[in-house]
Amino acid sequence: MITNDIEANLYDYIIGKVDSIECITHAIGGIENHIHLVISIPPKLSIRDFVQNLKGSSSYYVNHRTGNNQTTFAWQRGVCFY
Repeated sequence: MITNDIEANLYDYIIGKVDSIECITHAIGGIENHIHLVISIPPKLSIRDFVQNLKGSSSYYVNHRTGNNQTTFAWQRGVCFY
């Protein structure tokens, strides 16, 4: 779950990660059990690779860097596109 104590740090991390892989964050938001991102991804990067990179690195960040007091944080498997 994305609790109030990790939400701001997680969103900041995600925005920084998106920037570091040469993508553009247009919007980010969500609720306790999911987030929405509006991003631009360059053609050289597949959506699958982008999502895998973002999910993996942000899970690691929450579990090792934020002082997360909950059980292990993880994203659900799979990707949803709307």
